[in-house]
Amino acid sequence: MAAKENAPTATIVGTPTTRVTLIHKDDLADLFVKIVDQLTMLSASTYPVINAAGHQEDLGPIVNEFSKAIGFKGKLEYREAESPFEEGMLTGLNFRPNKARGLLQWEPRQIPFAQGMQIYAESYKALKD
Repeated sequence: MAAKENAPTATIVGTPTTRVTLIHKDDLADLFVKIVDQLTMLSASTYPVINAAGHQEDLGPIVNEFSKAIGFKGKLEYREAESPFEEGMLTGLNFRPNKARGLLQWEPRQIPFAQGMQIYAESYKALKD
């Protein structure tokens, strides 16, 4: 929107160092299949809670790569959360997929979000055009 309208600024909730935990839908689907396939073993041997975390990344590189990929030329401004929803979205999650790795031999296969931003941005632009 900001790029299309040649806006001078785009405002992002958070800071460039806000950590976000992301997982690609294909990695999540793969994890769910592995969980279902091994559910009997998992429920018999451990509390069946497995964290679905693909990658933890800083918000700044994600936003910077997206801005470049969509051709945004303006200034990026960050701001504090102003609502409970925004505060919740910025809440850091400190978890790792160690249980999934150890019990299910699962590893996220998709590249981190910022690294794959050109692909994601092209998809976004195609939807907007």
